[in-house]
This record gives sequence, structure tokens and C-alpha cells, in this order.
Amino acid sequence: MPVSENNAQQCKISIQLSVSTIEFYLASKDPYRVVAGQDEYPTPWPYNRNCYGVSKYTRDMFHRIESAYGAVLVRHGITVLCIYFESIVPINSGSEVYIDTIVLISHDEDSSNWHLAADEIQALVDEEVLRTQPKEENRIRIELRNPTKWYRGRSSAVSPGTEEHYALLSTVETMKSKAEEACLEHLTNITWVLRCPLIPYCAKPSVPTVMIAVKPGSKGQWGQIEEQLRLALCTVSEGDVDVKFELVAGALLPNLTSIGVRGSREAGSIGPWVHFHDQNGEKFKGFLTAHHVAAAHRVVSPADGPPLKRLYAEIGINRKEKKARKPPIVDYPAPLDTAQTKERYETYAKRFPDNAAKDSEDLKNMDDLYDSGGLGTVLESSGYYRKNKEGRRMDWAFIRLNVQNQHMFGENTTATGPNGTLCHTYTQSGLIPYIYSGERITEMGSQRWDRG
Repeated sequence: MPVSENNAQQCKISIQLSVSTIEFYLASKDPYRVVAGQDEYPTPWPYNRNCYGVSKYTRDMFHRIESAYGAVLVRHGITVLCIYFESIVPINSGSEVYIDTIVLISHDEDSSNWHLAADEIQALVDEEVLRTQPKEENRIRIELRNPTKWYRGRSSAVSPGTEEHYALLSTVETMKSKAEEACLEHLTNITWVLRCPLIPYCAKPSVPTVMIAVKPGSKGQWGQIEEQLRLALCTVSEGDVDVKFELVAGALLPNLTSIGVRGSREAGSIGPWVHFHDQNGEKFKGFLTAHHVAAAHRVVSPADGPPLKRLYAEIGINRKEKKARKPPIVDYPAPLDTAQTKERYETYAKRFPDNAAKDSEDLKNMDDLYDSGGLGTVLESSGYYRKNKEGRRMDWAFIRLNVQNQHMFGENTTATGPNGTLCHTYTQSGLIPYIYSGERITEMGSQRWDRG
């Protein structure tokens, strides 16, 4: 079933010119997501969906033709494990019209007959709609999908000094130059990472990959552009390590999330936002980060050299010092990232002139924040060697927001997955994650909790 006329004009592939949006070009290459029609492609992922928005008519209609579409699947040798219904619309398409989509899930690895089967089942659906509701516009789509094979990937950082690291380094200049030449104003960013399929229990190793991202919705001859990039990579990819490349839709925009002590080349991240109560009852707004971020101060005199660093490592900052010292200033973004962030903003302003005014405002805000004394100051930190009563090493620092930055106090969001012993409670506001008193995180990123 064709997509809407509006979406067809924006997104449908032109066979004569081989021009398409980047999303539809990528969707057309996936053999494990198939819809009916020679020139039609699945709604590109990610998309907006509403499983509860599928009409009762769609569900009842498909049930009525169960024996007919079942015969089609048998004839083409396709095993369907389950069927579910989605009402979907492409993200950022400008359309608010959701399309009822009937998704047939299969784990078959041979998808060569899927297009034929999808065409036949779509014809059955269209005939039934015409017979029962000839005056209604019921746009219902059939899709065959293998969720264990359709393309999804995950990136990870490259360890320095490894074969993969050196292999990727050898491609930087060539791929950067070729991507800028081939993608022109559509290019948003290039990253050199390790990639592996996002499939449960996948045993495939991560592969060094050059990720070339273009602006979502960009139109171009992406097949030709991808071939140019592939040939460029072949000229520099040598040795025993195989380097791949991927052309994707996306934009890595500066979001100013790094922090660092003024004058330092160390950088860290903002942790949980908290209210700090001192012994005198005073309450401060701020956030937590790691000790090494707070302790990476600038050396301004011999007294601030190695002896002070050892003191900070042993007892932390402002924990037991007899003589009060000027607290380290924390900047946002970190000094290490400021120059690159400004350069990136200037580049985006040229590529995307529609956003130039906002980019200029962000740059001005960055400079104003620095001139006003930074984001905040280090109130206290734990040091490296201090332990709690249970023998666990502490590693924390509390950054107090400057008075003029109190409006920047953020909101903490808790992971929503029910892994480990993370508990949830239902309220009128929705699903609320929580942990019991005395529990704490013992492993980063796993949502695993141990009772203390």
C-alpha cells in the first residue's frame, strides 16, 4: 500500500534519478524488513508508533482473511512466529497521519520470497477493505520482519594503542576529506568507533568502523555517494585489521555536558543533581562528580604542586585542611572541550544557516558563563583513598552552583528497565522507579543493586 502523497513526495525513492532521503535509502537496503510494492520501503526506523491506536476494523479485517494469508505464507515457505499491530508515522515527517501496520514476525534467514508474499497479502488486504468499506480511506500496510536480523548496531570506544586504533587512525585524513567532498552540506559528523550488531547473545566481535552521518531528511544519490566512500576506504585500509564504514542519518550536536576545573586538561561529566546540607544547616544546590575531576586543578605555585595533589588524594578537598584555600572553579563545558565546541558551533552555523542565530546565542552564553565565574566551585571531595565504614573506597566531589546559576539546577532521571532488583511502583503519574533505603549501585551501567 503506497504511503501518503505528502510523504511520497518527500521520501519516496526516484528510480530515474536514484535520489532519495537518507532514511529511505537505508531502509531499502535491509532485506529483513519488507513491505509490498516494488518502489515502496518500510517506514524508516526509528519511527513514532502507537500500538493501541490500531483500529478495531484493522484487527477484525485481518482475522477474516486469516486462512487466505496463511495459504500465501505456506506456499512461499515462510514461517511466521507471531503477528502484532502498530500504528506508525515517520519521525520528523511533518505528517500526523498514523498508518495501521500489520507486522508478521519471522526468524527465517532466507528472505528471498518475502517481497512476493508481501505483495500477495497486501492485495488480499486491499480487496477486503474495498469489499467491506469502499468509501472509507483505510490505509493498512503489511510488513514482514525478522527482529534478530534487521539492522541495528551499537558503538563502543576504541582502546588506544590497539591494532584497531592504529587501523582507524590511518583512515582519518582520507575519509574526512572524501566525506566532506561527497556529502557536501549534508555532512554532520564523522566518528571512528567499534561496531557490533545489537542482537541478544551476539558472539560477533566488534569491528573498527568509520561512521559518516548526514543531516536527517537529506536528499541525494546515496548509492553513488556510498560507493565513493567505499572506494576511498579501500585505498587506505591495509594490514590485517579490516576497517568498515557506515553511512547513517544523524547529527552529533554540541550539548555542553562536559565539566572541568579551570586551567586543567581533565574533563568529566555532571552526575546527579543534589541539595547539600552542611552542619550549620545551610543548603546548597549543586551536583556530584568524581574526585579526579575536582582535583585536577591548575598548578599556580610550588605550594600547589605535587604536595597539594598528594594531600587532595589522601584526604580530599576541604575535608580536614587547617587553612582554607580558594576553591577550584568548575567550568562548563570543560576547558579541554571549549575550543573544539566553539569550532563545531561555527561549522554548524555555516552548514545550517537556519540555526545560526541560536548557535550564536549559545556561544555567547558560553562566554558569559565563563566571565561570570564559571558554573560553580568545588565545595568538598572525597580523595582517592578514603573508605567508608564498610571498607568501600569513596570517589566523589560536590560542585556547588554559583548563585547566578541556580536556574541551571537539573532534573535526575532514573533508569526505567526492570533489571536486577530495581523496583517500580505505579502512581497516577506513571511508572516510578525506586530502590529501598540502604541499597546502592555497585556496578556502572548495569542497573544492578546490592543491599547494604
